[in-house]
Amino acid sequence: MRYGLAAACVLLSVSSFSQKVTWNRFTLTEENDFLNILPRGLDRYYSQGLRLGLSYQHLHARHWRLIHPGAGPNAVQEYEVSLTQQLFTPSHTQTPFFQFTTDRPYAACAFLSHAAVSTDTITHNRFTSRLDIGIVGPAALGQEIQTFFHTLTREPVPQGWGNQMQNDIYLNYLVEWNKELRLSKKLIAGSVVQINAGTIYNNAAVGLSLRTPPGNLKNLFRYEFFFRPTLRLVLYNSLLQGGLLAHAENNIRQYFLTNTSLLVGQGQAGFAIKRKKKSFVYSTTFLTREFHSGFTHFYSGITLGFDF
Repeated sequence: MRYGLAAACVLLSVSSFSQKVTWNRFTLTEENDFLNILPRGLDRYYSQGLRLGLSYQHLHARHWRLIHPGAGPNAVQEYEVSLTQQLFTPSHTQTPFFQFTTDRPYAACAFLSHAAVSTDTITHNRFTSRLDIGIVGPAALGQEIQTFFHTLTREPVPQGWGNQMQNDIYLNYLVEWNKELRLSKKLIAGSVVQINAGTIYNNAAVGLSLRTPPGNLKNLFRYEFFFRPTLRLVLYNSLLQGGLLAHAENNIRQYFLTNTSLLVGQGQAGFAIKRKKKSFVYSTTFLTREFHSGFTHFYSGITLGFDF
């Protein structure tokens, strides 16, 4: 009887939620440095990322306000639930032994996110917030995924996954404020302030967002170009310095505790195309050195979107 009542409550809750929710869009994002146009991919550092997302609008989403504050009384809220896997490898991947103490450790992450984008079209404020919950370590299946695809594409298989960072908690919260101003008929600029805190990343960033207003090519599709430079103040990065539960090897941890870059620059540039209910986004991201003996890094991403 108790189980029947519990099941009925769950079904009623799901039914009530589904009646108030409008599903908007499905997105699939793939990030990899082999998607670079220039320079060529080197399969190091942030090596691979895969993300599946579903965005929706909720008619009565007051219960989210504590986690996802709005941009103002006139703001429109859009929410997204997503699942992400990210893989990180050192620059030397063909040795089965523990990597050099001056190279970044192997690490894999898998996490579930709930995000909200609150946009006020009157004040041109946009407030983004995201909560990530997941795991770091072998349970994220980074070795299995990378080995499978490298074998499939006949690329050299990284040999050092046995030395990856061990299982740990992935819990992070990100907030970002953006205010846009139309500079001309062909350019929209904005200021960006971002804070990221949790068991994985603790940093703050400031930057700019530049984009063109949406254009229309002979009524075939809409398009826009964008560029986003930011400067990040890094307080802690557990994927380099060791996590909450699973610490990096002593020599690795000691090196990165004193040699992680305090300031990291990032630039992202790309374009978006949309035709009817389908969209395509391509972007390339540049990162300055994240640690003193490291290298600058490029990776690119493709996002396919399907509106409902």
